[in-house]
Formats: sequence, structure tokens, C-alpha cells
Amino acid sequence: STQSYMGVSSSSSCLACVFLMDAYLDLVLPPVDDEDEDTLMQMPQPLKTPTLQLTSEGAAAQSDGKLTGKVLLVGLQGAGAGYLMTCLNPADDLNRLASIDLPDQTRQPSRNVVGDNCCVVYSMKADPAVLVTICQYQVDSEMAYAWSNLLMSSVQVPRVIILDTLLSSNYKLSDTYPAAPLLRCLYTQLQQRSNAIPVCPFLECPNIVDGAAAALLSHCELSNIAASLFVSIQTGISPDVDTLEALDKVAVLIAPLRGKASRDKYREVCRKLESKMRPESIYL
Repeated sequence: STQSYMGVSSSSSCLACVFLMDAYLDLVLPPVDDEDEDTLMQMPQPLKTPTLQLTSEGAAAQSDGKLTGKVLLVGLQGAGAGYLMTCLNPADDLNRLASIDLPDQTRQPSRNVVGDNCCVVYSMKADPAVLVTICQYQVDSEMAYAWSNLLMSSVQVPRVIILDTLLSSNYKLSDTYPAAPLLRCLYTQLQQRSNAIPVCPFLECPNIVDGAAAALLSHCELSNIAASLFVSIQTGISPDVDTLEALDKVAVLIAPLRGKASRDKYREVCRKLESKMRPESIYL
């Protein structure tokens, strides 16, 4: 084979190959100046990917190298994470198992409060089989596949519930715009076949979701996992009380979430989320 031939080739035959290749390139390639040559010589940078850091409790909880449970609840940046932190106090209700760091992210100890620039995987103290991921940073589209693949390869669950937001400016509807709070859902085929009673209408065509939510749902579809994505329609630059309240319909699916939220708690979380909005993330 070519590989074995190169491995045992003599120095003379190597020199001949180099000479012939140089002659060929001189024929087919135009001459380059020094600046172009420097550009050609630059090696491509390896693709940076997120990393997962296990806590000692997380390492102890692993089975066959994965965190196992009966359901994974994922709250994405904004209303998804905000709703979960309204219902669950990380210090009192959750056990911290792992964190997911983005490339080049400055690692700071999480204070387990609204607005932390972190993504943490927990288990519920009341029911350790319920895994909870609260992601408070933005997962860009180019990083969404790697991020979702890392999360899902670190856990083993038969069911996933994802909470996210959809900006009203991107929400398309043919008839009259419904009154808030407004919640829509998407299911994987396995979840649809379960004949579960929907807690809200399905997301209408031609609306689409992207980023981490779409990547997670796609991963679950390909892995034959029953998954549900719930998106709350957000009217402002940050979630408001109605945006969080819409997600409360999901509480019927997860017992520890029931009765935990209130409009006063929503207001407090919304104020914290709004204060964390950076000017460069606001687009007019």
C-alpha cells in the first residue's frame, strides 16, 4: 500500500518524489510572493470544543462513565434557566454533579444564582433520578452541536425536556396573535408515539428553532430518545413575567416543580435577568 511504501522508502526515492512534486507544482500553481507563502504555511487551528468538569459527587454518581437518570431537564439561557432557578434553589434542592465550560471561557466559581455565566448539571435531592441542566450562557450556533453532543454523551436518560425561548419578532403566525403567556412545543417521534397529552399546542409552520435547542432535539431524534422542547414566546429583549409563567405549564410533567413558582418570584428573576443584559447583545 501507499502508506507502507512510504514507511519503508529509501532516502533517494524520497528525494526523487520531492523533486517530481516540486516540478509538478511549478507547472500547475501560479507563483506566490513572500506574503502569500507565509499565509499558505499557516497551519489551521484545531476546532475548540466545550469541556465537562465533574465534581467529586458527580464522579461518584456515574455508572459506566455516565450520569444516569429517568429524565434530563434542560433550561437554556433566558427564560428556560430562569424558570428552573425560580422553582429550584440550587443550594437547597439540587446536588451539583458537573459543569460545562465553553472554549476560552473565563472560569469563575458559580454562586448558583441567576445571572452566573455558567452551565451546571445537577440532580434533584428529592429525586436523584431527575437530572437538571441549567445553562446561563449563550451557546452560539457554531458551538451548538459540540455542546449538545458533550452533554448528551455524559448522561444516560430515556427522556429529555428542554425549556427555551423564541423571540416574538421571529414568531410567525397566519392568524391573530394569541394573548400571552404563550407556549409552544416540538417532540421527537418517540415522544409523539407515547401518546402523552400535550401541555400546549405544537409550534406552527413555518417557525423554526435553532442553536442549542435544535441541536439537543436533533441528537435525541437520532438517538431514539423521547424528547420535548418547550419554547416560551418572548416579547422583549429579556424575559418578562409572562415568559416565565408560560413555562409553568411544564410543571405537570415534573412533580418537584409543581407549586414552586409565583409571580413575585418571576418578577425577582426577571429583574436579575434584565440587569445581566449586556449592551452589545441588544440589537435594534
